Amino acid sequence: MPPTGPILFFRPGGLGDLLAACPSIRLVRGAFPARSAMLAASGAPGRLAVRAGLADELLSVDDPNLAGLFSAVGGPALPAGRSGGVPDSLWAFFLKEPPPEFRMAAARLFGPEARIIVYEPSSGLPIGRFFFERAAATFGGVGGDAAFDSLARLADLGPPPFPLPAAPFAVIHPGSGSARKNWPLERFLAAAAHLGGRGVGGFLVTGPAEAEGSAGQASPRLPTDWLVLREPPLHELAGLLARCGVYLGNDSGVTHLAATAGAPVLALFRDENLPAWQPAGRTTVLHAPEPSGISWADVRAALARFPAPSALQYRP
Repeated sequence: MPPTGPILFFRPGGLGDLLAACPSIRLVRGAFPARSAMLAASGAPGRLAVRAGLADELLSVDDPNLAGLFSAVGGPALPAGRSGGVPDSLWAFFLKEPPPEFRMAAARLFGPEARIIVYEPSSGLPIGRFFFERAAATFGGVGGDAAFDSLARLADLGPPPFPLPAAPFAVIHPGSGSARKNWPLERFLAAAAHLGGRGVGGFLVTGPAEAEGSAGQASPRLPTDWLVLREPPLHELAGLLARCGVYLGNDSGVTHLAATAGAPVLALFRDENLPAWQPAGRTTVLHAPEPSGISWADVRAALARFPAPSALQYRP
């Protein structure tokens, strides 16, 4: 008898990690529309995913009730979903091989309904596309560019609860989870000044990593109609990004959020993080061995080529 209980999706990591699994999760959910879904993920990214409809409820990856997934011999019973059923299918996504105990526990708890997808850098595919193609193969190869692009798009969560500049406006996020991935802040500020000088308003978005740094003090150096937006909730940020005319940022979770929200994205990457972390969507990537090797002139020229609304089509 085929399984009918909730599907458990397991995706540890940060915002970008979870968004890379978004197309695969949506593909699986579309194949089983009558079944509920539980998502084991980290806090804020997981809450965003549930709000966007990727799952019906969230479990922390550190939930003690999931300890049995890392035990070869047993552990606590898996928690029941809100519908009362215990998950009887597992889809887990990893960047590296999980501990042997995880595979043994998955086989013990889910049998043939345990599916563990581990990224293979040798594939030459972005992580999200690799996960998707492996998931699609389970259903007879229903992948492809059109299906991936459609399923990579996050549901529109509505406009943010604060006034927006006149369209088209820009969003710049100068941070990431690692200083080594960051383009110099002064060049981001030059980009804001360049856009502002051509009548484009916008937001400089900072996160926890920038809260204590110089980015948090950037407001006085921003042009008219530009504001600093400090650590907005992810669902509000997603709504903002879905409405912007252009987004500029580093290799970060927010950049992946911009891409999945449907924003035209200009992303700045270190060579070594490509193609693995290539964002989905309408994304242009500039890259160099180190982000500082990407010149302001190159970024300015790329912004001028963007397929954005007419106000962004200025001469560099």
